[in-house]
Amino acid sequence: NATQSSFARAGMPLGECATYGESRYLGVSVRPEHGRLAHVLQESLQGGFDFVVTPLQDPKDDRWHPDDASIDCDTWRTHVVAECKPWMDEGMDSEGTTCMCLQEEELHLRKELGRCAYLGLQAAVVCVPSGSAKIAHLARIVSEHLKRHSYMQVWICVDLASPNDPCGTAAWEKWHQVRSLCDTPTNLGCALRVGSMTPEKEVMKRWMGEPTNAFLLETNAFRTNHAGYPALQERHAFMVQLCFQHQVQAILTGNGKHPVAPEDYDSSLQESIIHFHRSTQLYDSPQIHPLHNYMEYLAFLFNRDAEPMETDAPELEYRDHLQIPLQPLMDHLQNGTYEVFEKDKVKYQQYHKAIIKCLDDRRDQYTKGRKAILAVVGAGRGPLVRACVMASKEAGVESLVYAVEKNPNAVLTLEHLIDTQGWGSIVTLVNADMRCWMPQRKVDVLVSELLGSFGDNELSPECLDGAQKCLRGDGVSIPSSYTSYLEPIAAGKIYKKIQAYDSLKNYEMPYVVKLHSIYRVAPAQATFTFQHPSPSKDEGNRRAAEHVFWPGHPKVPTLCHGLAGYFTAVLYKDVLLSTHPDSHTDGMHSWFPIFFPFVRPVRIAEEEPLLVRMWRCVSPSKVWYEWAVQSPEVLPIHNPGGRSYWVGLGCEG
Repeated sequence: NATQSSFARAGMPLGECATYGESRYLGVSVRPEHGRLAHVLQESLQGGFDFVVTPLQDPKDDRWHPDDASIDCDTWRTHVVAECKPWMDEGMDSEGTTCMCLQEEELHLRKELGRCAYLGLQAAVVCVPSGSAKIAHLARIVSEHLKRHSYMQVWICVDLASPNDPCGTAAWEKWHQVRSLCDTPTNLGCALRVGSMTPEKEVMKRWMGEPTNAFLLETNAFRTNHAGYPALQERHAFMVQLCFQHQVQAILTGNGKHPVAPEDYDSSLQESIIHFHRSTQLYDSPQIHPLHNYMEYLAFLFNRDAEPMETDAPELEYRDHLQIPLQPLMDHLQNGTYEVFEKDKVKYQQYHKAIIKCLDDRRDQYTKGRKAILAVVGAGRGPLVRACVMASKEAGVESLVYAVEKNPNAVLTLEHLIDTQGWGSIVTLVNADMRCWMPQRKVDVLVSELLGSFGDNELSPECLDGAQKCLRGDGVSIPSSYTSYLEPIAAGKIYKKIQAYDSLKNYEMPYVVKLHSIYRVAPAQATFTFQHPSPSKDEGNRRAAEHVFWPGHPKVPTLCHGLAGYFTAVLYKDVLLSTHPDSHTDGMHSWFPIFFPFVRPVRIAEEEPLLVRMWRCVSPSKVWYEWAVQSPEVLPIHNPGGRSYWVGLGCEG
């Protein structure tokens, strides 16, 4: 019997770019004869593939492949994904045999999934038949299995596009039916079969908002370039790279044959592929798999965008990871949190630019010995204090700077900074809550970095309104204004994580998330705007907004799982900060978007608007958000009275 060590493999044949996560691993679909699974598995792994997708029975006679010691438990678990036998489509059975066939198919699927659980497999691929009746029967069995075996995944396989469904709408509807009938379990995902046809790019992007685990790329999707190598046309290549970027695993399926390329095939791409084939170390490998050239081409696509993607590596661990927003007044920030903020050089460069421009505009006021008075409120460990001192010197304006900070531990760091930099004659340190502090002389410029992922969600309006009494009548606040934005998104992978908590509270609170595996259903719209100094004492900080979102691509049905939130801030005149995806400040990473989930996903159909309401509520002790959907269906108001989430206005002692 073979030992575990005999199943050696090349490992990550596509490359090792950490940014691509699970999509570094490449699978191959196999159809071994009875008793040959161990041999085919070893051949595939030694040929460079990471795992195989295989029926657990001989396709010719339905005999189960033996589970003797030639394949150990760890290999079953890590290198084998089962492919369940497809059901016959409705209409293919004769009337007299329909009921019997359905019963046989149900029994067989139960046996296959039971076999998967016995062998300890991590996943099984189940194809969806046509017709709602059979889909319901199949979903019932899948749901029953997933509830019993929570560690195992089932990947529902649908065609990305087909001659009868060129836009992939019917395929999405099938997947949506199965998902809904199973009550959207967290261990249910989808797999896309990609053949010779592809839909428009927007349809492909839509699938990235679903919990898509894998795509099965058929060899008939490849064409032959002029050097005789397999290659993909532009749309197929776009789909593959999109999947890589969203950590969707590739599975090659089919025989190693491909038709001749059309005359209009991109010749510049051909040349780069040929160069890759001749330069890759795999080219002269003695372990040549029949699909080796296809693997090489996928490795070429994988590595073509790997270098720019590596610039996102520091944020990789935060992708689609749920974080609870800060409670900046109730809790003192930790040293590590300050350190993360301070690594964003771009943000502080923008602040530096804004302060210089502001001082330069007010230069005429600072004559005859009068110094500019600046106050950094919420000074933290001092990055904005440094920006004020440096900007004053660069502008040639003599200044005095107040550093106001309530956190007593951060104050110790500020004291050390002031001493070591020799700023004792310039900077005055104040350990106080900015809302309660009053300087001896009112200040010209109030500088703060109190913005949260949604602009106002870390209580910048309340804090700066409290500090506004410190400003001169013609004083300036940096930032001078900020606007929040909302947009509906499909975010199946993120939503799964919220589902796992199984509590209403978790659907009624916002999360800070580095959004990645999402689909933007409609363009973002402005929600709340705040100005500083506040133009009216009577306006208050309560807000209400109504949004009517029309799908950006009405022919692409999808599920909306909630609202993504962003902001833009005017620091001073034309100096801006933005997390809005269409105007994001290049290189800035201080803020991830915020996500407001819906208590249940909303289906967005063709030419049907999404009507959403958002409220910012304020009481003497807290601030909270409430949100609701009124169309195309009505959802209950989320977080009424701040019952699940709120931001406290009190201070830690």
